[in-house]
Amino acid sequence: MGGRWASSLASWSSCTARSWRASPRPCRKLELQYADYSEWHREWLLEPALQKQADYWRERLSGTLPVMQLPTDRPRRAQQTYRGATTACLLPASLMRELKARAQEEGATLFMVLLAAFDVLVHRYSGSEDVIVGTPIANRNRAELEGMIGFFVNTLALRVGVHGDDSLREVLRAVRSTTLAAYDNQDVPFDRIVEQLKLPREARHVAGVPGDADPPEPAHAGASSSRA
Repeated sequence: MGGRWASSLASWSSCTARSWRASPRPCRKLELQYADYSEWHREWLLEPALQKQADYWRERLSGTLPVMQLPTDRPRRAQQTYRGATTACLLPASLMRELKARAQEEGATLFMVLLAAFDVLVHRYSGSEDVIVGTPIANRNRAELEGMIGFFVNTLALRVGVHGDDSLREVLRAVRSTTLAAYDNQDVPFDRIVEQLKLPREARHVAGVPGDADPPEPAHAGASSSRA
């Protein structure tokens, strides 16, 4: 379906369909269909603007890339099995208010605050001062795409330096700067970045993904959540 945004659209469409059956009325025709987007995107990949964004990622991911050596309770397998699990964490409302207030103070978002905390956690466990976290982004940066169901998701590699004497505020500011720059260069497909930079793929390691990089929910979804 194409990620959480598309899932929200599908749920909204289902509710709208039930409402329409109860009281039939004309539906607004989408300005673009997914096939139109696919054709436009193929053409856009040949534009000079793409090269400018690719240059950003080439510079951002230059040098030796870190491999997170996190402590484990058993040896890492030679090959990923993908037999993993997820753990849901419901944060108290009081903590959510504090996190959102801190985000507002720094002109950041809740995602940026949580990512800063995640980066510090990875730094503490791995000892690495160079932390790269992969996170998905909705990649719907045109108004015509907001009501369309389809796969637009891209991956952003957010690279932040974290040092032992940094305050959380300093890390948050670095995360904010990095994330905003990544948003401005989000259109280059991640696979193309890996191909152009000839980045090695390590079958035993996978980038951390703490959550969607602030994908704004469709305006009609009308949902909010305190889950992180």
